[in-house]
Amino acid sequence: MLSKPECKPNHGVVGISNLRINCVIGVYPHERQDEQEIRVDIHVSTDFAACARSDLVKDAVNYEKLTSLCTKLAQSRRYRLLETFAWEFTEQVLKEFPIDWISIEIRKKNAIPDSDGAVVELVRRRGE
Repeated sequence: MLSKPECKPNHGVVGISNLRINCVIGVYPHERQDEQEIRVDIHVSTDFAACARSDLVKDAVNYEKLTSLCTKLAQSRRYRLLETFAWEFTEQVLKEFPIDWISIEIRKKNAIPDSDGAVVELVRRRGE
């Protein structure tokens, strides 16, 4: 598992665990025809000071918008590689949300026989 970067003062980590998305993803013919479930964990670092003062979602990272973006992207693009999905999703989040870094882990259960599945992890920082 990749380690997450440290947070700046007043910053914390917001996350979504085990988001289930049914989508077409993979390189093999059967993966291009039928949807399969992937599971996604997302963590982002953001400034907690403004939302802690206001107690308003407009000053925080909106979980619903984050999960909606992830689901829509996975379902609309019909990716071949988990890596491409991870890269494009993290790129979009860095553009749309006031965060310092993002960490994503994507699991595809039925990708590899005799295993728990394939896993892709990516950490990206703003400005890198």
